[in-house]
Amino acid sequence: METKSKDNKIESLKRSCGFQKGTLVGSVGGLSLWWDDNIDLEVKGFSKKFIDTSITDNQRGMHYRASWVYGMPYREEKEACWNFLEGVLKYTDLPWLCGGDFNEILWSFEKRGGFEQPSNRPCYLHNFMEKAGLIDLGYQDRASLRGLTGRMESWPNNSISHHPAIGSDHNSLVLEKTMYHRNHRRQFKFEAYWADEVEAKQIIEKGWEKQVQGPWIHKWKAKLQHCTTLLQK
Repeated sequence: METKSKDNKIESLKRSCGFQKGTLVGSVGGLSLWWDDNIDLEVKGFSKKFIDTSITDNQRGMHYRASWVYGMPYREEKEACWNFLEGVLKYTDLPWLCGGDFNEILWSFEKRGGFEQPSNRPCYLHNFMEKAGLIDLGYQDRASLRGLTGRMESWPNNSISHHPAIGSDHNSLVLEKTMYHRNHRRQFKFEAYWADEVEAKQIIEKGWEKQVQGPWIHKWKAKLQHCTTLLQK
């Protein structure tokens, strides 16, 4: 969380939420990260813009990377901020979750209120995602507060929700996840040569016509899963 509270208030809030461990980068206007005894967390890098961590889930025997980001809200600081983030948060082969308040949107339709943004405005978040190999997990209500992931198959069932702000001027971002486990059935992979086969194209078109209700991210996942099922037959 990005905090505007004093250190002692943050510590009290951490304990009241049931977290045993935590780290604070800066004080007022800094970042605070909390976790409990169910995981081993190692901070790999940090600044007032991000906290990059390596996490081992002792209960499930899983290891992944998690990066927490606060993007600069002021236009004159954005370019330097995103250039910095692109330099420190680079592609990894590990399952990777990257979340926070990016103070950026991906698409123009996500903007609510304020001045209309020029069409030639730099796409900072989109460019960062492309270079880091990240995929959008979506958002609720506030587009700048969202989650991204590398290797989406590592979190096949997830949902993003926003909770009320506590001790901060930002809503909390909650990711409910179920990670892919190596002991599960073999991961499906799309074969490159299928792209040239008429039958494969017809199967994918049929799979994508599936009618699904709900948010776009759930529609996208359901259609993708349906295509996968058809291709495996």
